[in-house]
Amino acid sequence: MHDNGYTKLPPKDRIERYEKAYQQASLWYGKLQIAYQLTMPTRAEFTIKYKTPGTPLYNHVYNSTPVRALSHYASNLSSLLCPKGSNWAKLTPSRRTEELAKEGKIDLHEARAQLAKVEDQMFEAIDKSNFHQATHQAMMEMAISTGVMLIQAGPSIEEPVRYTAVPLHEICCEPGPDGTIQNVYRYYKMQARLIQQQWPEAQLPNSVMDALEDDPTKEIELIEGTMFHPELPEEHQWCYFVMDKAAAEDIYVDYRDFSPWVVARTGVLPGETFGHGPVLQSLSDIKLLNKMSQDLIRYNSYQAGPMWGDSTGSSINFYTANLEPGAVIPVAAGPNGQSTLFQIPVTGNVTWNAQQIQALEESIQEALQVNPLQAEDPKGDRTAYEIQQKQMEWQRQNQALEARSEKEWLWPILDKTYRIMAKWGYWKSYKLDQSMVKVEFQSPLRQMRGKTEISNLMQSVQQLAEVVGPELAQQMLVYNYQVDKLGQFIAMNNNVDPELIRSDLEKSKITQMATQVAQQPPQTAPVQPTQGAPINAGQTPAG
Repeated sequence: MHDNGYTKLPPKDRIERYEKAYQQASLWYGKLQIAYQLTMPTRAEFTIKYKTPGTPLYNHVYNSTPVRALSHYASNLSSLLCPKGSNWAKLTPSRRTEELAKEGKIDLHEARAQLAKVEDQMFEAIDKSNFHQATHQAMMEMAISTGVMLIQAGPSIEEPVRYTAVPLHEICCEPGPDGTIQNVYRYYKMQARLIQQQWPEAQLPNSVMDALEDDPTKEIELIEGTMFHPELPEEHQWCYFVMDKAAAEDIYVDYRDFSPWVVARTGVLPGETFGHGPVLQSLSDIKLLNKMSQDLIRYNSYQAGPMWGDSTGSSINFYTANLEPGAVIPVAAGPNGQSTLFQIPVTGNVTWNAQQIQALEESIQEALQVNPLQAEDPKGDRTAYEIQQKQMEWQRQNQALEARSEKEWLWPILDKTYRIMAKWGYWKSYKLDQSMVKVEFQSPLRQMRGKTEISNLMQSVQQLAEVVGPELAQQMLVYNYQVDKLGQFIAMNNNVDPELIRSDLEKSKITQMATQVAQQPPQTAPVQPTQGAPINAGQTPAG
């Protein structure tokens, strides 16, 4: 147990903090249970805890559009922010590092090479791990409310990092400053025999040891969490702990310099810890779609298996009559001598119902941004300009989502992965110093914005040529634009490898060399005598 002599709160006090956080989280459970039942039934355990294995999970779902749209949303967002097989963040020297290089204190070329090596090693480890599977699960929950990922050291140096998408129904949080999430608590159960395997350095309390002797498969109630202690040294401010809730005893305690939790939300209201994702924002449409789909299924059932009336002289027995497709209902005999057995008609405006269902499906798909960057064009009659305009509109609508995702999702994942790999000895520096290292996220979304920037530049140049003519436009281009920086601008917005782009210092040296060459006086080459010409003045070839 790595308490480092900093144990501040006894287990009972931590349980009290957890209980208070749980009371706040439980205020969300009613709404979240409904949303999860209709979009992600496999994790709908907010008010129904610990379902029996094999329990039917989709009984409440009458239209699968929200379920499929949610999965598509997570896949799209994952591919836009952190696509598999690509370095979705670039590590380059910061401006301060470049200034130190100008002073001769740092070799800029060596710094770039080291950062490129760190970047490649880090993303190689990410792609080999379960990161992308965990990201998909967490982003599905982020689309509803809040996505949670636990990042821990892996089992070996070949598998240095392990990512776990934690279900939201197991989580409660305490807020930090500026609307952030600071302390995180997780309640779940684990078989006693697995605890030592999960935390090899754990000191098992008597409660767990007794369970191992009596029944190793007995499930132990655990609270796993992290609490921030600002009064401690920076390298020990985060207390990560695992404890037996029922016995109020610690199993594992470790004081660290970072929290292993990543908690991300697409949108959040002031004073709240859980987020409001597009699913919660469209929950009324999802509920209405599910209800109307249920009614349509019921109507079609009556059409396929109509109800029948039997006029045997008896009246309706409300205790035995079942209003369901194919039912035979006793009714009183009619005055016109109608047949003994007759069909009971069921009427309804099925066309209107189907139209409303289609409209709701389209609304939900739009809210969950299915196919966000590729304009649906089955006929192929849209121009490249029209598709580009749709993509630009999607960018404008999701700028806040991108910024929040980078701040709450991408950067914490990158930072914690770097720290864990540093402990495995991959590199000497223990954390990413943002004063020395510039982190640039290179998602397809940002690349698309870069292409938009280039397109805007080209349009402005073309419009200038149309107004004043090509010749005058060239002069005005040199006068109004920093032409020497246009090449770098286009290269960076096209995601060209920074190693291929000269730094300002390198360009300055080339400019100085060119200036020196230009200032040198021209050298005249000696005149070589031509064949048959006299060797000396006044002397003929004959002598």
